[in-house]
Amino acid sequence: MSEKEILLKNFFKMIKNRKVEINKELLEEPIEIIFERNLNELNKDTYFSFINLKVGVKDIKIKIIDNLKKKKYKSLILITRYKFNSYIMNKLKELNKDIEIFSFNNLYINLIDHVLVPKHELLSEKYEVMIKEKFNNRLPLIKKTDPICRYYNCKVGQVLKIYRKNEIYYRM
Repeated sequence: MSEKEILLKNFFKMIKNRKVEINKELLEEPIEIIFERNLNELNKDTYFSFINLKVGVKDIKIKIIDNLKKKKYKSLILITRYKFNSYIMNKLKELNKDIEIFSFNNLYINLIDHVLVPKHELLSEKYEVMIKEKFNNRLPLIKKTDPICRYYNCKVGQVLKIYRKNEIYYRM
């Protein structure tokens, strides 16, 4: 399996685990087209892009920012081989959208399939309220930068249910 196939497979699996609806036409497109296109419409609210080369501010502005200003969307997911500098990050923040940035390294291995990572589940709002009441909002915290939180795109205050060998744990 090629690098691009692995990245795309793991990316789509992550999106599926987030229970996000995917544009059906996207799944039928060839891998090369998905990688070479500046923006791909994941669904009506979300766009994503694979950035395989080292880019400058001008490239990001032309390829992504200018294209997205014309479209109505809520979030953007960028998968990049190289880390962005602070100037590019500031330009992306100016979009005032939910932006997630993953490096290729984050998607080479599907995190939740690893033998050392216990099963995690993002709770529904109804169940989340029950758990918070049960523990008086005194659940152990998990950082937003934790790889599992990034994988599921957890927001502050959401609760994760963690299945370990003999017990179930909750983290907020």
